[in-house]
Amino acid sequence: VNNLTEGSHDYLVSFVDSRYSGTDDGSFEVYKLPISLSINGGADVYEGDDLNLTVTTTDDRFVNTTAVVVIDGVKYYVPLINGSGSIVVVNNLTEGSHDYLVSFVDSKYSGTDDGSLTVKPLTLTLTLENAGDIYVGDDVVISINVPERPLNTTVLLNINDAWKYYVSLVNGTGVFTIDNLTYDTYIAYVTFTDSKYGDASDNVEFEIKRIADYDIIINATNI
Repeated sequence: VNNLTEGSHDYLVSFVDSRYSGTDDGSFEVYKLPISLSINGGADVYEGDDLNLTVTTTDDRFVNTTAVVVIDGVKYYVPLINGSGSIVVVNNLTEGSHDYLVSFVDSKYSGTDDGSLTVKPLTLTLTLENAGDIYVGDDVVISINVPERPLNTTVLLNINDAWKYYVSLVNGTGVFTIDNLTYDTYIAYVTFTDSKYGDASDNVEFEIKRIADYDIIINATNI
């Protein structure tokens, strides 16, 4: 007997031969086959990360079948061997919350799992490495980081909308040195645009002080 739906089902057993009148009856329960979805092992998912979709059945039912994962209306098919399977797919999801539903392709299994996936944006941080005051003639050392991922890419560093530099990031980090800046207040603005990882930016303001701003202390005796 197959194709029974979830729920309680009554049964009756009796003899076909009318000479025997014994019977037995009762009921039994048909349950949905449990199924669950794990995305990237439960780790944070950022824009541009590949998605590792792992589907498993529980309750010791090691079925060989196919599950379908639907995220924002896009279907991904996951073959299950002995009740589990994984695939890696390209993540085209933008920042925010995205609903998912996983179910069996085979209609004889009715288990489902649903939930939501949160995709986070990458952050870009810009830091002045110079400790303390910066004076005319000093180099300005700027550190740029993408803390979430060790990306190898290029970002644009813009100083006061007057000077623009392309800075290479290796394993998510880059350092750029600027010299010969005159006395003034500056805003350093860094931007990152990538078709895979989206957009990110950061800025920092700093001041180049005049040499005249130094404290000059004269010690003299017997004048």
